[in-house]
Amino acid sequence: MEQIIYSDNPQGFRVKKCCMACRYKDLTRAKSLRRCTKHGYDVNPYHTCKDWEMSEVLKKVGA
Repeated sequence: MEQIIYSDNPQGFRVKKCCMACRYKDLTRAKSLRRCTKHGYDVNPYHTCKDWEMSEVLKKVGA
């Protein structure tokens, strides 16, 4: 099991650092499997990699 790591958005809201919160996720696939648009492979929603970046929507939460 991977350790859960968090990052705060500009408004101070805590966001999980995983595929479901990443700017590179592809939401056009099944909910249980996502495609990373940066690396081109399928991942689960809780996958985390070194290239994780917060999605634009989550950057604006709380604004």
